[in-house]
Amino acid sequence: MSEKVLGVVLVGVSLLLTVCSVNAETATTELEPIMTIQEFIIFCIATAVIAGIAGFICHFITFEGDKNMKTKTRALCRMFRKAEKYIHIQTDLDGRFFDNPEVIKTLDSVARRGVAIKILYDCDEEAAKPDDVPKLKGLAEQGLVELIASKVPFRELNERHYMIVDGRKARVEMYHPPLRFGEKGIKAKGIICKGVPEIALIAEHKFNNLLRESKKEEVA
Repeated sequence: MSEKVLGVVLVGVSLLLTVCSVNAETATTELEPIMTIQEFIIFCIATAVIAGIAGFICHFITFEGDKNMKTKTRALCRMFRKAEKYIHIQTDLDGRFFDNPEVIKTLDSVARRGVAIKILYDCDEEAAKPDDVPKLKGLAEQGLVELIASKVPFRELNERHYMIVDGRKARVEMYHPPLRFGEKGIKAKGIICKGVPEIALIAEHKFNNLLRESKKEEVA
């Protein structure tokens, strides 16, 4: 921790521990403690425990596309392999993921056992197109994956990215500028929701709405 950061922390702690009061008779300002040392220790321990739990959870459910692509790929392929009916994906075509050999192998495998795969990709002029991900395009040409261009760029809608499996599991990723040709420097943070089907259903609803607009037809 740098000296500046440490200084800010110490000042903050000092302000937490004291409040100012003015004595009307003497017109002097006095500092009165708002918690005892024991209370402060308990407060610090509780804060550290909460921060530790939050950090532990984030470590396992949050993936950064730039720094942790292996973890992201492994987790999502595991989710894809459990699909029974369909996989719906709303995203930009980041080549590091969609032309990854493990991802292509997984999508090929589940599609051949009858899982319907639809990928709604960002039509933004800065976003990658199917020609930029030849391995994924090859699956589409074999009829194993359906690639659909969105009608409106995701940046205009500030639209999140979704990956939904059977309406039960979903990865929800915050919107970020398009990743083109595997470029680095843009973090793509998302969370995989396994035990909260309500989130998957909301994501599915938003996916279907945008897909319907893009295809101009009703989606079952």
